[in-house]
Order: sequence, then C-alpha cells, then structure tokens
Amino acid sequence: MLQKVVWVRDRRADRLAVKGDDANYEMASLSAIVRIDRNDFWMTSDAGYQKPSTVWKDLLDVKPSCAVCAPDLQPVKGNYEKVVENLKQLQAQTQTPGYQMGKGFFMGPKSDVVRFKIRHVLFEVSECADV
Repeated sequence: MLQKVVWVRDRRADRLAVKGDDANYEMASLSAIVRIDRNDFWMTSDAGYQKPSTVWKDLLDVKPSCAVCAPDLQPVKGNYEKVVENLKQLQAQTQTPGYQMGKGFFMGPKSDVVRFKIRHVLFEVSECADV
C-alpha cells in the first residue's frame, strides 16, 4: 500500500495522493475501523468553542477533533497494529530533513493503548471570483 502513495504539495499543505500510471495524482482517502475514545471527543458542531482563547481566537479557527484507538471487536481487532504501523511510516515521510520527528498526531499512551487524533475542518477558505 505505501508504495502506491506519495506526498504532494497543495498550497501550504502536504497531501497524500495515489500515484497514477501517467505521473498524475489523485488525492488519497484513508480509512480504518477504530473506536472513538469517549474521554477525548470534541467532534461537536462547535468543538466546545465559547469565546476567544489561546487555542482558538475565532470560531473560524475551530477544528473539531477526537482521539481514536483499537476497536474491541472481531474480525478487525487485530488489524489496528498494522494501521498504526502504516500511519507512522506515512508520518515519517513528511519529516523535514535535519529535524527530529515529534509525536505528530499520535497521542501519549493511556496504559498500553496507542491512540491518534483525527480532526475535521469546519471552515475552508473559498476561492471566489470577483463579481
């Protein structure tokens, strides 16, 4: 799987893309069956925004998120370790040369559970044409 994807620059962000046969790229979609950690869930419509703070100055900046961990059901229970391994390899590919890799979107362990954070952008910049 990892041989079929590449990081491409899209404005100010690196995005994961699937390599095409003719040097074209299509944005990649990642999916996994995970369990949402109910103690670290901020996927509400406003992510708990109440007023400007050091985290979010405006509602425009809010990015609802949650932590996910291994599902506790078969047959997917054993696949989570492979998901984490693949994500760590993809994350390592984005490391800036000369800098040590931080924890990225992986979260500190709660007991022996490896968790990672997912988020959703509420508002995206719109490229409107002048009228």
